Amino acid sequence: MNKKYTLLSIFPLICFLFTACSYSGELKEVQATTNDGKVEYAISFPDYMKLETEKKLGENASLQYASFYRNIYALVIDQPQSTAKVGLEEYYRQELAKLEGVLNNPLRLDSSQATVAGNPAYHIQVVGKVGEGEVEKRILYRLVFFEAKQHLFQLVLWGWDERRDDFLEDFDKIVESFQIENR
Repeated sequence: MNKKYTLLSIFPLICFLFTACSYSGELKEVQATTNDGKVEYAISFPDYMKLETEKKLGENASLQYASFYRNIYALVIDQPQSTAKVGLEEYYRQELAKLEGVLNNPLRLDSSQATVAGNPAYHIQVVGKVGEGEVEKRILYRLVFFEAKQHLFQLVLWGWDERRDDFLEDFDKIVESFQIENR
């Protein structure tokens, strides 16, 4: 009898733990503004990603989201064209070279031209190792570059390469959700 009551009392706790660790899979739209305050945009993130307010991921990003538990991260970086002094294609090449310069054994997996928020875009995936020794990890980066309202935008999404199947679909949804607000 005692075992039966113990099992019944633990069952609600087990159910709670399973539901507390699950996510709906729904995307939540976020409204944000470029660093110079001139362009408003919207982008959606899965409910397991949370706003990173301390600028730990990228000090120049206008928006940062992360799931430290799942090791998945996202940045929106924007720069007025007037300060960039380069066009979209050169911006793409410069920023890609910066990333590849800090990775060990970078490898470009996929690159294509696409459309983001109705604007032509460059899309590329890169894998490379970061860290050293026992803390070295292979990371998959998805970079998307586009121009809108006199700004150059860069979406940077990354996570552990060994778990790519768990997040690539969400990366697609995040990129597809980006919209420039017409206000």
